[in-house]
Amino acid sequence: MKKKFPILEVLVDAVLILFGTIASVCVIPSAYGVELHPHILVEICILLALYLSASLHLRKAALAPTLIYAAGVVIYGVLKRAQVAAGFRIVAYALMKPISVDFSFLPVPVEPDPALVTDANLQAFLFVTAAVFAFLIALALIKGRTAVPGLIIPAPAFLLSLIYTDCTPALYTVILLTIYVGGVLLARGVKKNCPEKAGRAQLVFLALIVALTAVLQSLAPASGFTPIPFAERQKMVGESIGRMQDTVLGFFFHDPREYDLSTEDDRFTNGSKAFSIYSTCEGTFLLRTHSYGRYSRSVWLAAPEYTGEWNSLEALGSTQTGRYEGLYIRDSYADERIVPYAFIRDEQVKTSESRVRSYGRTAYRWTFMPELQFEPKRIPREESAYYQFAIQNYTLPNGPEKDALIKLLSDEGLLPWFTAIQQIDHYQAAQLVAGYVRNQGTYTLTPGRVPSGKDFIQYFLRESHSGYCVHFASSTTAILQALGIPAR
Repeated sequence: MKKKFPILEVLVDAVLILFGTIASVCVIPSAYGVELHPHILVEICILLALYLSASLHLRKAALAPTLIYAAGVVIYGVLKRAQVAAGFRIVAYALMKPISVDFSFLPVPVEPDPALVTDANLQAFLFVTAAVFAFLIALALIKGRTAVPGLIIPAPAFLLSLIYTDCTPALYTVILLTIYVGGVLLARGVKKNCPEKAGRAQLVFLALIVALTAVLQSLAPASGFTPIPFAERQKMVGESIGRMQDTVLGFFFHDPREYDLSTEDDRFTNGSKAFSIYSTCEGTFLLRTHSYGRYSRSVWLAAPEYTGEWNSLEALGSTQTGRYEGLYIRDSYADERIVPYAFIRDEQVKTSESRVRSYGRTAYRWTFMPELQFEPKRIPREESAYYQFAIQNYTLPNGPEKDALIKLLSDEGLLPWFTAIQQIDHYQAAQLVAGYVRNQGTYTLTPGRVPSGKDFIQYFLRESHSGYCVHFASSTTAILQALGIPAR
């Protein structure tokens, strides 16, 4: 018995192809504020959807209609190539301009000539784009073995339009995409479980989805829609990228939550560029990617995170006066970003006690106060909790590391002097300790490895007297912690 042509299935799939195509194509120019008169495009999409659905449902001779379709799109694109190219530049500029602000490795697009920004050029480009999307969606829905390809195809354009614009997303394209997703999922289940009545069941379910979507629209009308601010949308996508990046890197690289100094050896430069800094202020500033909190047997452990309300990176500078100065870091190729050590404010890069995260960005700007005014004996109430946290976590506990450093200072005849100053002014004591360590060694990138079994800091201060940044910073921080002065 010859099987009848599935007219209902053809119509339902044509509707889904139409909705998916319009949601994929129209959402970008509408959400980015590009002028568009969609009625012509919608009429063309209806014809494309019907033609593709009918062609791909044919059991035999389906190749000929498909080739005719592809040939027609190519011929149109060739004849209208100037208009298609102009329309591409219009949409590409609207799409890439806000993204290139965030990601410096992407080129900033050239603004199209105002004379090219016409309805005809935009319609030509969108017609070719719609024809491609319609074909991919139709192929995925009708010939695909799973629903996944059909769900993935319209997703990128839709997500980008929601994240990177200040305009209200086009409500109707959101509705169409909602119907499309629901229809694809139900169509796949119906075709699998009751293929004999697939057309009728799909039609009923599609009508129910449309009705449900209409009810939801009435409950949340467009007039009450408030778009998420641009900065918040940037932050959302950045954090998503950062979490994915962390997950992928976690499989291949060790997360440096501790740092073993015994593995330090001679260092050599390979001449490669790590990052660029553009500063609007003069002076010296420290940069960091990590902070470590406690020294134990030649190993630095990560600084613990403070969970209170006080922001330790800004509080010391909170009472300062003066204008903010800028520091712009661009093209940082490290997995973790380089930032000024403290007194900083920025929305794009998150800092914590131990780690800096950029969430996928390669260019970012910091503002900070270059002038520091310390009042160590006047700790406001909101800072006292953090100060107690720092005393507990950023000073050396009683043990061999602390005893060895105290003995070193005692042998040098410096312990009484440092202890007396430490009780008066932590900042002055820190300067004196830094000066002492600076005079204890000669800077070199080739100090050789610390002999096995010897403490890294003790060997540097008592024997080798040569090293690079890790040697000087570790010794200064550990001595301060041995004296009871919080440091990391």
